[in-house]
Amino acid sequence: MSNPTGPPMFPAVKYRLPAAATAVIAAASLGLSATATPVLAATKTSTSTATELIIGLRSAAQATATVRKLDADPDVRVLASDAAPELKAVTVAVPADQAADAMAELRANPDVAYVEPNAVVQADVISPNDPLYSKQWGLTTAKVPPAWNVTTGSSVVVAVVDTGVTSVSDIAGRVLSGYDFVNNDADPSDDEGHGTMVSSVIAATGNNATGGAGVCWKCQILPVKVLGADGSGTHDNIAKGIVYAVDHGAQIINMSLGGAQDSQLLETAVTYADDHGVVVIASAGNDGSTTRAYPAAIATTIAVAGSTQTDGRYSWSNYNSSADQWVDLAAPGSNIAEDQTGGFYSFDGTSSAAPVVSGVAALALSANPAATAAEVRSALESSADAVGSWVANGRVDAEGTIAAISDNTQQQPLVISDVAVSPKSPVKGTVTVTPTVTSNGGTVKSVKMAVTMPLGKTINVTAARAPWTMAFSSIGSTGTATIVVTASDTAGNTTTASTAVTVDNTPPSATVTMPSYVTGVTPITLDAPSDDTARMEVYVRGVKVGEVTTDPWTYEWDTTAVSGSASLKIVVTDVAGNSTTVARSTVVDNAGPKLTWNGPNIGAKTALRGTVEIKAGATDGTGVAAVDVLDADGNVLGTDTASPYSIAIDTTQFSGATTLTLRATDKLGLISTLDKTLLLDNLAPVVGAVSTSPVAPARGLIAITPDITDDTGIKTAKVVLALPTGRSVQLTATAAPYTVKWVSTGITGEISATVTATDFAGNVTTATSSFAVDNTAPSALWTLPTYVNGTQTIALTSPSDDTASMELLVKGKSVAQTTSAPWSIDWDTTGLTGAVGLSIKTTDTAGNSFSVAKTVIVDYAGPRLAVTSNAKIAAAANTQIKLSVSDLAGIASVEMVDANGQTLATSGTGPYTLTVDTSAMAKGNVTWTVTATDKLGNATTIQKTFTIA
Repeated sequence: MSNPTGPPMFPAVKYRLPAAATAVIAAASLGLSATATPVLAATKTSTSTATELIIGLRSAAQATATVRKLDADPDVRVLASDAAPELKAVTVAVPADQAADAMAELRANPDVAYVEPNAVVQADVISPNDPLYSKQWGLTTAKVPPAWNVTTGSSVVVAVVDTGVTSVSDIAGRVLSGYDFVNNDADPSDDEGHGTMVSSVIAATGNNATGGAGVCWKCQILPVKVLGADGSGTHDNIAKGIVYAVDHGAQIINMSLGGAQDSQLLETAVTYADDHGVVVIASAGNDGSTTRAYPAAIATTIAVAGSTQTDGRYSWSNYNSSADQWVDLAAPGSNIAEDQTGGFYSFDGTSSAAPVVSGVAALALSANPAATAAEVRSALESSADAVGSWVANGRVDAEGTIAAISDNTQQQPLVISDVAVSPKSPVKGTVTVTPTVTSNGGTVKSVKMAVTMPLGKTINVTAARAPWTMAFSSIGSTGTATIVVTASDTAGNTTTASTAVTVDNTPPSATVTMPSYVTGVTPITLDAPSDDTARMEVYVRGVKVGEVTTDPWTYEWDTTAVSGSASLKIVVTDVAGNSTTVARSTVVDNAGPKLTWNGPNIGAKTALRGTVEIKAGATDGTGVAAVDVLDADGNVLGTDTASPYSIAIDTTQFSGATTLTLRATDKLGLISTLDKTLLLDNLAPVVGAVSTSPVAPARGLIAITPDITDDTGIKTAKVVLALPTGRSVQLTATAAPYTVKWVSTGITGEISATVTATDFAGNVTTATSSFAVDNTAPSALWTLPTYVNGTQTIALTSPSDDTASMELLVKGKSVAQTTSAPWSIDWDTTGLTGAVGLSIKTTDTAGNSFSVAKTVIVDYAGPRLAVTSNAKIAAAANTQIKLSVSDLAGIASVEMVDANGQTLATSGTGPYTLTVDTSAMAKGNVTWTVTATDKLGNATTIQKTFTIA
């Protein structure tokens, strides 16, 4: 699983350097050496010293047979042999006095591509003429110049797993095709600069009067971009980059990157490299701590710290603790490097130290191509100079590493160690051949070249001075050319080397078929490409958009940034550099059809139902394939394939605001959509009972509200009232709550209301309900005496069944009310006197009311009473006592009693004259009491003294 943030490259500091003067010097090169292993028993004798010969084979499988055939020559004794299958070569040791016979025998063998002495070069310490070389103390400290006496490098492949590599001046021509795992394409250019500077430290060309010198002048850089422009990347991309490097021929992997987080995935990838014999080197980190950094801390990785000019530790460099010896080597941590812009800088950090070790490893493999990764590591670590316990093995020593890896002790008087052909095979046009010729003990006199062309023509060229560069023209030829180089020195020694190159001056076939219209990512494919096709470049409107360098020859052209007519140029180049251009034109269409809604167009209060005809407009340059109508779930409701586009859809499954999608598809499959919301209603309104305000039974002005619901709303609601009188009333409402008003004055009875509701889609529902109307006042009959006092009960006489309330008003003010039967009110007359106006108001359930008024007299006073007879009365059986008695409520009784309370006489009607029997009474004064009581119970009592005579 990927590290979510990913390990960054270790921060490195770069400082721009001033230009420097250049100086011209001579350069030395390396001859092949290998540990000789006896493979055949020696049967021939010789007293001379041994000479080693390098045999180039046309096939690696021919090594054993070639050695056996050579040993079968009676004039040659093979002392030992060592094969290098990956180089298609085998080194043999023969007696020195048999070397000429051996070379002649080998050159006659058709399985042999070339023969050359296995030379050991010893020269003065090399001092390159690069203007910045004087500032490169790290090379001197790491003893790189003495190593150059043996080799300045070969085509060892060093993978730089980093921010990518840009082929700037000092590494130009030696940057291979790689891959970009950040952007997933075949362009691993450097957009940060770090990877290019790392590559420059490893492989900058020395002695070319430009910039500085790298460690390995001739090694090749395989760029593997795993870090982005911000200098960070993920574990999975780094792991994939390691595997890619291994699978694409890397012999050494440099990783100037890392982080504190361990990763099983990284360890698996590094193990994969180790299992395939690849040397893995990584920077230890710039945290100035002993904390492990990965991938450097993985056991099979060579972890590199940064050392100073005096072999101290830079303060920023990570290092070993006494308990954890994970940092393997130190290397100079400040080196001259060229960045992706071509500028030269002082490049500081363990990111700069690791490539020094990678460069020394490349020199080691150049000195001994057959060395294993374990042998390279052993040579690096065993030869390191001690600098202290902060690294496990010391500071890298290039001279010691080469000495440890190489066993070539034989020296040849004249050696051709390399025949460089430019351009590389296959070649075309003018071909330059530069042999690397060295002599020990003499001076090279001349170098001759004989080129046998494909049709048998031989071209002879001679070079009289170093660098022994010769040229021949291959124009007009196609096939195999054999180049034989013969060098002679002033001592009379000669040596010959040969190589074969493929000549190709025939342009490749290039046929491309393009459709008239394209869209999206469109493949551009070569039809029947030539077997030797090397590159296909695609130009759009004159601008290069990409290229393909591997089979299948298809470029995926992303047309999204192009619109309309586009002219294309496809340039096909073969491995020799011959090219053919094919012009094509097409129309790019990345837009769907132009789409319009042509109907139906409905207003805010319009709805549709049933089958609806959808009309659309659609146009496209490539042609419209179909216009569909889809529902919200993406279901196709209908399709039309010909203009004018009219699609009938059944809307009965929908209700309410419904969004439909118009979809137009052109003949390239591009789609345009347009949403339209329609109000669809296939459900009739629901009509329930009507309600009234006031609530039924109602009266007067009645608000009648039918219960109507509909999902899209009601356009009209008609209410027809059937009245008890036989006539009808029609009312209409157009807005919720669909209330109509009717004046019911004069109407009493049950009203039938027929409601017809029509919605906006035209759906209709009719329903009938009824309600009661009451405009008739209730009865309000009651009785009460004219004269009253105390508490009086006032009761309705025969109240109406719909009576709702009974209210008593005294002198116009409400004093009591009842809302339930029995319809009576108790009236307390206390505090009143005289004539009092009463009113009884009854109200029915409809709110109709009726009042009946009366006036009563409230009387709490006794009768007016006076004795009108003379105070002297005669003793007689029927003495008449006359009284004056009156009262508003009427006299109920008059009574007279004596002093003992004995009734003397009573009277219930007027005139009020009492007859008393005084005949037996004693003469004299008597006091009698007279009491008059009215019909309400009020009484008046007086005493009167009479004299009986």
